[in-house]
Amino acid sequence: MTRYWNTIFGAAALLIAGCSTPSTTTATDGVSRAVPNAQTMPADAAGRAAWLVRFITALADSGTIQSQADLLTIFPGARIVPIRHMQNAYSCGTTGQKTDTIFDLIRLDSTWFQAMPDGVAHMQYSGFTINPPGETGAPELTFSTSQNACQADRSRNNLSVLRLDNLPAFACITGTILVAQEPRVQEERITDGGIGFGYSGKIDQDTSVRAEFNGRFGGPCLISASITRTAGMGYRRWRAQYKWQTCLHRSGAGFCKAHPEFQFSYPPGPAMLSLMDAKQEQVLAECGRLDDYYEREPADGPIPPPITESPIRLQRVCPQD
Repeated sequence: MTRYWNTIFGAAALLIAGCSTPSTTTATDGVSRAVPNAQTMPADAAGRAAWLVRFITALADSGTIQSQADLLTIFPGARIVPIRHMQNAYSCGTTGQKTDTIFDLIRLDSTWFQAMPDGVAHMQYSGFTINPPGETGAPELTFSTSQNACQADRSRNNLSVLRLDNLPAFACITGTILVAQEPRVQEERITDGGIGFGYSGKIDQDTSVRAEFNGRFGGPCLISASITRTAGMGYRRWRAQYKWQTCLHRSGAGFCKAHPEFQFSYPPGPAMLSLMDAKQEQVLAECGRLDDYYEREPADGPIPPPITESPIRLQRVCPQD
């Protein structure tokens, strides 16, 4: 399933906080709420579904999970099972220096996120285009971290992701339940027979946290949820992107004014492709890379206005198109 580019951050970011004892977090709407404790989980299926929505969105608002120790606070008594560890070298920014990217994936055998007697044990869903039909299985918790030592590119791979798969066997969450429990949840456009909802959690100067809920057409319940925390994608990155894309706008408008023959048509012919390449070369020569703006941006500062247009479009296509 492919998400359309629709926010300044592209994709998500999300983390988590304690659950063994209730803690209070402040959401981006300024409202304080407690992270639900597993001991407060209702016994009935409908109440359990609503509770899990509150649990996931509250964790997104807290944004504090970064280690296996944090996971054991959220899921007390869980057993950690290592699945995969990878370490790869790649080029760091424009320097050519090699640095390591480290990826770890673990499974958590939780004491409470399990199949329930009143859950939907094997929910079937339809296939569409590249996604085949299938059915859900037993609930599964996984946690992955990806990080690198490259200062210039540090925001690209520094992720922490908690995934809750095969939700129906635990509780049947629907879009209606999601919005009822958290009105700030937004439905998202997903291709290939997918259904998606997003929730923006904690954002500070350095990091952003995001929760996502996904399902498939033909299935009565959502299938999975994830919480993603992305380092280097907070307000500092937002300000840098705003300044960079302001430059792309200005440079691109100058190119389009100098080339009135630049009229987009589909499919683009050789002349059109040549102009698109020329525009991209000009705006990148004048504006540089987003990472350059990020490195120059102070660590602290105000929240800039949002940007809703794809930087790829700004580089290659004229505004009137």
